[in-house]
Amino acid sequence: MSVFRAILLSCIALATITANAADLKVGQQYISFPDVFNNATALTRFKYGVALLHCAEYPTARTVFANLRATHPTFTMAYWGEAMTYDFPFNSTMNLAGGAAVLKELDRMLNVSTVASTITAFEQSLLNATRVLFTANSSLAYLTAMKTAYTAWPINNEIAAFYSLALYRYSHKEDRGYQSVNAAQRYESVAVSQTILNRQLNHPGALHYLIRAWDDNVNATKLVDSAVRFSGFTVAIQSSQSSHVAAHVFTRLGQWQSVITAATDAYNAAKQNGLAYDYHSAVLAVYAYLQMGKYALAQETLKRFDPVAPGQVDSRRFTTRVNEALAKAHFAVEVARVTPASNDDEGKQVKSLCSSVSLSPLLSCATCDMDKGDGMMLQAAKANAALLFASGWCDFFGYSSITNFGNYTTGLDSLAVKTAESFPFTSQGIAVMSQILKALSFSQRKPDDTDALFTMLTDAARLELTIDPPGIGTPFPLVSSYEVFAHFGTAYMSKTSQVLRWLNQTVVNYPGRTLALADRAVAFASDLNFERACEDYGTIFSSNFDSETDSRLKNFISNRIEDYAECGSDGSVNDSGAILAIVLGAIGLALILILVAFISVYMKTKNFSEKFAKLTEVGHKISSTVIGKKAASHANKEQIQMRPVHLEEDSTVAHNGEAFQEVDMFTIGDEVEEAEIPDPTHIPEWLKDDLKKTPQK
Repeated sequence: MSVFRAILLSCIALATITANAADLKVGQQYISFPDVFNNATALTRFKYGVALLHCAEYPTARTVFANLRATHPTFTMAYWGEAMTYDFPFNSTMNLAGGAAVLKELDRMLNVSTVASTITAFEQSLLNATRVLFTANSSLAYLTAMKTAYTAWPINNEIAAFYSLALYRYSHKEDRGYQSVNAAQRYESVAVSQTILNRQLNHPGALHYLIRAWDDNVNATKLVDSAVRFSGFTVAIQSSQSSHVAAHVFTRLGQWQSVITAATDAYNAAKQNGLAYDYHSAVLAVYAYLQMGKYALAQETLKRFDPVAPGQVDSRRFTTRVNEALAKAHFAVEVARVTPASNDDEGKQVKSLCSSVSLSPLLSCATCDMDKGDGMMLQAAKANAALLFASGWCDFFGYSSITNFGNYTTGLDSLAVKTAESFPFTSQGIAVMSQILKALSFSQRKPDDTDALFTMLTDAARLELTIDPPGIGTPFPLVSSYEVFAHFGTAYMSKTSQVLRWLNQTVVNYPGRTLALADRAVAFASDLNFERACEDYGTIFSSNFDSETDSRLKNFISNRIEDYAECGSDGSVNDSGAILAIVLGAIGLALILILVAFISVYMKTKNFSEKFAKLTEVGHKISSTVIGKKAASHANKEQIQMRPVHLEEDSTVAHNGEAFQEVDMFTIGDEVEEAEIPDPTHIPEWLKDDLKKTPQK
């Protein structure tokens, strides 16, 4: 089997029309297309190209179709297939010039041959739709044309598949979320794909478009079977995208080992075919390794990004830089929190990582168009925001000698304003990260003003609620405001109920996220719900961790939870700890009852005010000695963790203040008014109650 696979990879890498027998079999078995050319060999190769189209392997498909029309210049549908390789519906971009050029070649061929009179209505319906796509450049116009074709041939799987894709293309506006934009078309896309799968269980287009249209946290569990079957095309036709898309599904479910396997397969497949590199899959793998605490493997995965020279680069290098920035930012954010600031080897490692983030020049894209919502522009905005946020996060945790919160938040505010119209959800995510950094900065300047701190974090949380369910890939914002709110909240016992509500939302948005589960375990334990606390603790150690997990993350989580509860790594509760808590609670209740009885007698005497003052003083002493010591100890530990002392830096790790001057599209440092937090459009009822109690800015 390994020899067979090697032959397959070699054939794809050569990008010749001589497809491997297994590749041709995929087309024959899963693609239903009439023999409009009356040439079985050409049709077989054409079907292989269509299978590649469905798997979004556009460069390889382009080679197949181009070679096919070179050997069969009057094969009309080969022109159609090549033109379709210039549309990239999954990041809302397309190469209009490339597609138009192929269609022009088709017209030239039709003018000098008799083929035009032989084109069938079936062919013409697809050609008409493609002409609309590359002339009108309108998702709605293309959808209308494909609906006409689907109405005429509803049981042809290829017509149906491309109609499903057209529905998805129209419903999915880059960065506009899934729940609020053209939802009817989105769900019709799901229904059409499912209809195809009822006829052909492994149709690559139906599997792919079903996953794309239904790729959200609510429906992810329904997609596991489709994701596994679609990932099989990584071996069948060397499709990196099939495993890439499967990794999206596994990320939403917090199935980190599955993410790593699928993302690594996707990266390797793309690398083997020699036409493109799947750097986004490398980001997914890095994030999954981080959730499992496998920092060494995450560090090794960073090597997948090619070395890139500073300055403006071509599109491939630009894509490399964007994904590399996201991967490094995630790494810095995750590791800085769990590694105490120190000058030991681990501290130096984090310092080096944070420095590489802080010193990274921000990215610009001369070919990006903000007004048209260019997908490259969106990625540049996310990458720059990630670099700024990670730099501020590292500073907060003591990994820089210079605190530049003002620069970081000004840069983030500028990005949020400039992306607001074209990319509203990304803009809101950037604004959330800016608000988090402002809260962290405030906590350092005024550590005792917890009410103001909670108000600032609540503002961030309110804004985050207005964003649709998290988009594909890794979390954005890099850290949820709910998680930051909750982490601070565990330092103050009076906030436990609010903390649990925020953390439940975090776990819903980012299933399996290790630090969110750890924070929720602490919150449950502080609320004396030891069973739920240990359940989260057990989930982390049984599902996310293994023998390769870094001791830093294990110790960080264990040390946090053991102050509140005694849990086994299997999620079991240590009964003695629970019994002790119940006994202490009973003692506390008894003291309160005695105190109430004492008050009822004591207050009957004269000099009420004087004696009440003395009684209050006694009460404070009792609470601080009998009940308050452990709670105060917890609060002090949490505050120490969240307000570290900055390290003395050596001369080689100085922060590069010039980094903010290297951006031409995003001018960092503009005077930007702080954006108003919009009123949320879909706030949970429990949050409405909390917001009534929490004053807004």
